Amino acid sequence: MFGGGSRGGGHHAAARTGQYILVERDRVQTQYVSGLPVLPQQLPPMDGSWTWIRKENDELHRATRVDAGELLRDAFDKGGYAVKSGDKANTVKFAGLADMLKGTKVLTFREQPKLRESPNYKMQMDQGGTPIDQAAVLQAQGYKVATVNAASAYHAGGGFTSGGRHALEEAFCSQSTLYPSLKKVVDATGSAGRVGHYHMHVPEDGVILSPRVEILRKGSDTGYQMLSKPSEITAVISVAMYNKNARVRDAPVDAPTDPVAYQEGVRRKFVMLFQAAIESGADCIIVPDVGCGVFQNDPCIVGRICGEVLRDYTGYFKLAVFTGREDFFDSAQEAVSAPRLNKPMKCQAKCSPITHCFVCEKQLGRDLAVLIDKQTGKQATTQAAGQGQPLQFLHAGCSEWLEQTNPDYMAMPLPEAAKDAESFLKAVDVDGSGFIEKEELRCVVAALWVGDPKDMEKEFEEHWAILDKDKNKKLTVEEVVGPQSAPKLRRTGADDLRLGLQGMPRSILNWVQLKAFSAQDALREKATDGLMSASHQRLMETFQKWDATGDGMITREELKAILIKLDPTASDDSVDALFKEADLNQDGRINIQEFVRWITGEEIRIPSRAAQPAQAAPRAAGAAQPTPVTGVLVG
Repeated sequence: MFGGGSRGGGHHAAARTGQYILVERDRVQTQYVSGLPVLPQQLPPMDGSWTWIRKENDELHRATRVDAGELLRDAFDKGGYAVKSGDKANTVKFAGLADMLKGTKVLTFREQPKLRESPNYKMQMDQGGTPIDQAAVLQAQGYKVATVNAASAYHAGGGFTSGGRHALEEAFCSQSTLYPSLKKVVDATGSAGRVGHYHMHVPEDGVILSPRVEILRKGSDTGYQMLSKPSEITAVISVAMYNKNARVRDAPVDAPTDPVAYQEGVRRKFVMLFQAAIESGADCIIVPDVGCGVFQNDPCIVGRICGEVLRDYTGYFKLAVFTGREDFFDSAQEAVSAPRLNKPMKCQAKCSPITHCFVCEKQLGRDLAVLIDKQTGKQATTQAAGQGQPLQFLHAGCSEWLEQTNPDYMAMPLPEAAKDAESFLKAVDVDGSGFIEKEELRCVVAALWVGDPKDMEKEFEEHWAILDKDKNKKLTVEEVVGPQSAPKLRRTGADDLRLGLQGMPRSILNWVQLKAFSAQDALREKATDGLMSASHQRLMETFQKWDATGDGMITREELKAILIKLDPTASDDSVDALFKEADLNQDGRINIQEFVRWITGEEIRIPSRAAQPAQAAPRAAGAAQPTPVTGVLVG
């Protein structure tokens, strides 16, 4: 059980979210199996996605992050954890935790280690992905990977223990065993690390080397979903770049004001970063754009200095991967002048669209999960009729049945594309390579598509051609995300209440987001089918059938009952959106005028009671009844 709560004596109302129960802090409880704490499969989504982990900062979000960190630190203390899947519980012991703590060391420019002889590798460079996910992928491919943690010099783990919004260091501590290594350095520095009101555990001219770090979770875009088994990497190097931003509250402005002194300080940091990687035995280094976010260091300057330093150590590394900003990588590559790695594509066979759930075989909706192979931790694939199928989807709600029907697989729930398209696409990049192949994205769009598959193919090829300018059939996640402007939706006229797009989407991100919105459009199509040109009599009769209580108004629940009959996969968001469209005066009910206006776009006038014809006399028993109107949507 997972607890979250408030500070200062306040409390939250208990709220259940999946495996989590958010309660008062003095009621936090943890389940144990064989003496190991049970970790949830992932953190709970809020409002359809996990962006709250990185962006939201109210009391509930902070408390949830605090308790997630406390639970993980308990696992570090116990030496392992348990994960439940259905009625089963699997226990995992950390294999490298003791060696990591024993081998943790601080390296400084003043006391540089003696380096081994260079193997004289022909280093290649690449860009994309995240430092954590890329490390797991490349280590599995046979590289000895050292990846870089952009650390806070003054708070071990950044906001990992305090519930702050998660950036790279908080993600490192949430996804791996890194935090105990950082905590060891903090405890060892003691009062010697005091700098004014701050405690500095990462020296200005040095780094922390943490060997044999184990990665146990995926990234925050998936709610830190547990991996089927931890993946050990060679090392994590923690470096703290200068802070130039006076608005940062938990770190002083410590960048030298003299440009020469500043650049020399940055150079020394990178010298020790690369020497620490060599000391760990790594032959692959992953470098993020350290300090180029909230700390406001110039990515072009930092990238250039990084490249100039790396140029002296290229013989030690087979591969150097840069993550983050393009200008950071471009500046580093120009300084190093190393060739770019030509990676093979993950999927070259054309995707045959998947439109039905892998488990229940019903039509897919907006709440999707992608199928993962437990053994490899990668996307589960099938080979049917000679065609490769890179992605298999299922309803998020069908995930619990996988253990019974397909125990070799697990499900990774995806953020709702309509609410968080960026996280949705990053989550689809399951192996964390930083690239989305053409056929991967084709399958994503096919799963969201409503309508003729031929139209989807035509639209897809048109949109792909806009972005894939080098025709290499792959895009970085950053390229896919593109300009951050969501598609603008509008009404296309008084007689057509469907939502239309103003202009073409400027990126595939916007297009995917539009396709997610199309589930709402498709539901409207089903609800209004055959009624847009119907007579007023038929519209009145349909209204009366939808008005289950007969009070002359259609409530949200009455509309939902109709829509669910039409489409069992209809989401609450789609129901709410359609109800708001029809409820023009926003009084929480749909009257007959609003109903007709919503269906046809026309105004109607209900005759006054005086103008209505006299009520007909009751029919005699056995008299013929009028023929009922046919063709109403739901009887």
